[in-house]
Amino acid sequence: MPKRGALSVWESIVLHLARFSRFAGEFEVPGAVVQEGVADGAGVTRAHAAVELKKLRDKNLITERLAHVRGAKTKKKAYFLTADGEASAKQMRESALKSRLALVTLDGEERELPGAECLRYLTGAVALSEVDAIKAMLGGERVDARLLAKVEKEEPGGLQMAEGFVGRADELAALRRWLSSGSRFMVVQGLHGIGKSSLVAAALDGAKGAHVYRPTLMDTPGHMLAFMLRSLSGRPAGLADPRESFVRLLDAGSGALFVVEGYEAAARSLDPFLSQFLAAGKGPRFIIASAIRPRFYSSSDVAQGGVREIPLSGLSKADSLTLLERKGAAKDVAERIYSATGGHPLSMLLAPRDAAAGKGTLTGILQKAVSSLDREEAGAIVSLAIFRKPVPPIAARVTDASLASALAGKGFAVEDREGNIIAHPCVREAVLSRLGAQQLKVLHSKAADYWLDAGGYLERLHHLVEAQRHGEARMLLTSRCAELEGEAGPSELLATVRGVEIRDRDVRYRLALAGLALDAGQHQAALAYSTLKATPGDRALGAEATVIRARVLTRLGKIAEAETALESAAPDADGDAKLELERLLGSLRMKRGQYDEARSSFARVFEAASGEAAAEAANQLANIDLMLGNFKEASRWLEAGIDACGGGATSVALRANYALASASRGKEEEALGHFGAALKEARRLGLPMYEAEISANMSDLLSKGNKCEEALPLAERSVELLRSLGVRDRLGLALLNMGRTLACLKRRERALETLDEAVSLNGFVADPRARARRLLDASESYAMLGATAKSKEMKDAARANGGKAPAKGRPRRKR
Repeated sequence: MPKRGALSVWESIVLHLARFSRFAGEFEVPGAVVQEGVADGAGVTRAHAAVELKKLRDKNLITERLAHVRGAKTKKKAYFLTADGEASAKQMRESALKSRLALVTLDGEERELPGAECLRYLTGAVALSEVDAIKAMLGGERVDARLLAKVEKEEPGGLQMAEGFVGRADELAALRRWLSSGSRFMVVQGLHGIGKSSLVAAALDGAKGAHVYRPTLMDTPGHMLAFMLRSLSGRPAGLADPRESFVRLLDAGSGALFVVEGYEAAARSLDPFLSQFLAAGKGPRFIIASAIRPRFYSSSDVAQGGVREIPLSGLSKADSLTLLERKGAAKDVAERIYSATGGHPLSMLLAPRDAAAGKGTLTGILQKAVSSLDREEAGAIVSLAIFRKPVPPIAARVTDASLASALAGKGFAVEDREGNIIAHPCVREAVLSRLGAQQLKVLHSKAADYWLDAGGYLERLHHLVEAQRHGEARMLLTSRCAELEGEAGPSELLATVRGVEIRDRDVRYRLALAGLALDAGQHQAALAYSTLKATPGDRALGAEATVIRARVLTRLGKIAEAETALESAAPDADGDAKLELERLLGSLRMKRGQYDEARSSFARVFEAASGEAAAEAANQLANIDLMLGNFKEASRWLEAGIDACGGGATSVALRANYALASASRGKEEEALGHFGAALKEARRLGLPMYEAEISANMSDLLSKGNKCEEALPLAERSVELLRSLGVRDRLGLALLNMGRTLACLKRRERALETLDEAVSLNGFVADPRARARRLLDASESYAMLGATAKSKEMKDAARANGGKAPAKGRPRRKR
């Protein structure tokens, strides 16, 4: 612990540099951290400062790097405290707080005060920085505030946007929206040098109303409280009771904006202080720029909008290349720098520009960006960087919880509230870009083994592929394809396994890939995967492949070809594949108007299946009877389907079709009851397409019963849903129904507008006869509105689209 009396030069330098620790990761630094500034701050000559700085560097109390200095034309050596240096500064502060001092106030009154109260007076009433106050307190037993008040103090100044600021359009928009909102807390979080201060400066755009506070390692809530009161009133805070000052600040500071830059420097001290402002529900507004996630709020505060967050990662590739090219980097060098740094702005700006000339490539960029990491921390971040999702520290071989917290505290990792940790995206990219192929394989292999025990199958699959453990990757995809697809989606899953070798004998793996490609809409890939080059021993697998090819061919409109393929594979299919094959055959035969053959296929499925599959088959059998006008038979099939189905989307479709069958048999009230039940269930399950179809059919039934006022809201809802879903074919039909309802209500202008839009969408109807039917319906509605010319035009168009339309009165089927 430092002795009482005049401070040594090294102690003065340490306390001086403690004020500027937040600039350790900045591209541009103040003049106070170069040799001349250190000499002035410590009150010694430049030569003496140079000697002391060398001693401090040898003792590992400070570190140095070349940096851009504000106002200087060339780079200079800048000095910052290491972790040991920060500890020394903190120790000096604790020594000052434990002392008792004779304090001469600004009024000339001499009082004996505890160190904590003396510090509060010097930082509040005298407006000293905490570092200057501690230097004075450690300098002797008696402190004269009148002399200290005359000392010139360097103020850090306002927010400054980094030179060449680019990108961040979404983040800027979000921050500006917050500024115009009523929310009181905004947290901009990201790694040192990621551009937090520049983003805030750009959003404020030179606004003079923001008060910028930069805490140091030694700051307390009292120091921040004094700063805030002084900023609002323009005069020293004095020795007022902190609780009274806080209450006064809640009222006087309402609407005031405080920007806390480099919050991580005093996060432990300031978290409880800011939590009081959050709990009060009123008072100043805060923008917190921090390298770590503050702990004064919870996830529920974010969910409820009381605190907003903007996490910053690297710049996009386009913005990174723009920044580097402005700095004079050649395009090929810029590409390499971006790849090595993950778009971290400070790392890119510190990167050498002459890599192509051979004067050093990108070695050292990461070291400059994370120069404060010791060997143990650096090893931990390498192990952690391989993971894409937060993991417990032990997953990255980090057994010391304090080490994980240290990484998060320095901004190189992000720690969530459950104690899981993940490397910051920029650090992750930079670390991985420096590892050799063999190192990466080893790390991925260890990560894959971790996820095996943790049950993260998608992450395990990713790491197995990267570790080139292809056999295990194929086995995992084959055995858990449905589960993995539900977690990632077919396109992402295909991209994950793109590097895995595909062998002809791995038939089940090829079939899994074919199914994924089909679900992802990659039809040619699905055909390629499902075309088995070697005849499998199990003929049933060949039938499964044929089913997939038939589904692809159907989507491509090759109906006859798909049907032929299925018929050829039918003798080899068994189990679920046989049922799927019969179901597909039935659907294809319905499309071709082969209703008897389709009925036979669906009847076989209904007899062999149970549950959902049986209910769907019954629904299709009912559809056939509805098309053929066999309404009573359709109702029997629908009853059987409802009995077989336990609920869900199929149940909704069955009830909707039951309503159509009842309407066709003239049982309007029964039909409306079934429609209502189906509509309620569709809304409960969140099925917008079903809701749209049922609303349209229910509206149609009501309007035909001259209940147009009841029909209109349902028609409008159907149009709204189909428009949002982008289903233009069905939207045209819903608009046609809505136009007819509006015509019945004599709302001419809106009806004409609706009908015109419906006709414009008729081109999306594939079947010419269906187009003709719609055109004739539009003709009737135009005639009701007295638009004779339009009505005739629609009739002529109907004849051009296939002559006779289907018989009127045929109900539309649900699916």
